[in-house]
Amino acid sequence: MINLLTLATSFLLGSSFFELPQLTSAQDIIYCNKTTSNCPSSAPCCSSSGQCGNGTYCMGGCDPRFSFSVDACIPQPVCQSNTWDFTTDIVQSSEKYLGNATDYQWTYESYGHILDYDEGMLLAMPKNSKGTVVSSTFYVWYGKVAAKFRSSHGAGVVSAYILFSNVQDEVDLEFIGSTLEEPQTNYYFQGNLSLTHGKNLSTTNTNTNWHTYELDWTEDSLTWSIDGKAGRVLHKNETYNATTGLYAYPQTPSRIQISIWPGGDSSNAPGTIAWAGGLVDWDVSEFEDPGYLYAMLDSVEVECYDPPSGTEKNGTKSYVYKNNQKDWTSDSVMITDEDTIIGDLNGSGLDRNLDEDDDESSSSASKSSTKTASKDSTKTTAADSEETTGSDDEDSGSGSNGKTSVSSDVSDFVQYYGSVTSKAGAASGSGMVSSFMGLLALAVSCVLL
Repeated sequence: MINLLTLATSFLLGSSFFELPQLTSAQDIIYCNKTTSNCPSSAPCCSSSGQCGNGTYCMGGCDPRFSFSVDACIPQPVCQSNTWDFTTDIVQSSEKYLGNATDYQWTYESYGHILDYDEGMLLAMPKNSKGTVVSSTFYVWYGKVAAKFRSSHGAGVVSAYILFSNVQDEVDLEFIGSTLEEPQTNYYFQGNLSLTHGKNLSTTNTNTNWHTYELDWTEDSLTWSIDGKAGRVLHKNETYNATTGLYAYPQTPSRIQISIWPGGDSSNAPGTIAWAGGLVDWDVSEFEDPGYLYAMLDSVEVECYDPPSGTEKNGTKSYVYKNNQKDWTSDSVMITDEDTIIGDLNGSGLDRNLDEDDDESSSSASKSSTKTASKDSTKTTAADSEETTGSDDEDSGSGSNGKTSVSSDVSDFVQYYGSVTSKAGAASGSGMVSSFMGLLALAVSCVLL
């Protein structure tokens, strides 16, 4: 079972190595959270790591609670029922994606490595890299999501399959590389830390065996299943908080995210390393041949359910949060016909930087002009991977992507792990830990953790 003290240490100290973009200087960072002001109009969108910017910050993971305004965040594409068999051809680089969820339903972070393989698509983690995260561009607001997946292996190596909302509601299924028969389940409401929500499941080796992992999420219950067998059921009525008068139950539109990352990197906090099963051994033979550790994704199937009864509907294209919200629950969300597209990565919901032409045409033209370059530079086959990962590994290992705080391409990865900071902040009762992590960011280059 999960050691609660270890988890508490992990969440309170955080994993800042993965939460913070590597910027040109610390003063470039503008913070946004409960203890600071909201983002300024010049960088209006608050990422889930608590930093302000434009572009990718304004799409997946844009937190309306701490952005300049709710409409700074780009509307969230509605759920799509479908089955996707994964190859690199259907996954677009996040720094090329401009919001057209009809053309691309999946993105990966440009520091990551995805590779085609006979049995599925590989999410690779080369030596001393940050790993890889793949995210849906659309959001699920209740539905059944099933992923056929093989986790990675080894101490300190974490594979994960989660649902994550812009206000940090979260449903987790995580795989620690040293305990391959005990997937960990968890859930969070608006990023608030709880040491009682985790529960381990039991199955056969998750690295050597294919399993289908299913999250069946309704307005009233949440079921985690493996190969069609329910392992855990959570009922919404079990989550009522008499102090707040709210149900601490994941209930807002969420993206699907699947990843591999080095929780046991030596730069991380001791609690994070302990939770991840110890330090990553960066000298194992796989980092020489084929050149990486990996998780393997075969397919994802999504069945969208109806939104909550009574949901305000002014269209069918996108989810948006209403203005002047207090609780940020499911009642805060409406369905509209607002567009989900921006003209470039300097755009936001306040100024999309669109041409005078039709929004979708301009987005498609922009995307098609970069699609080939994206494939050639960052996507490859398993047979080509040694040369490709070798050339990319220097960037991944250094953690530097040459971006400024306005257009970092790590927003989705920090979204996935950015909740660690928010959980800790909520646990403090006053956001003290969020402020603490902000101070740590100023000294991240010294790796104080």
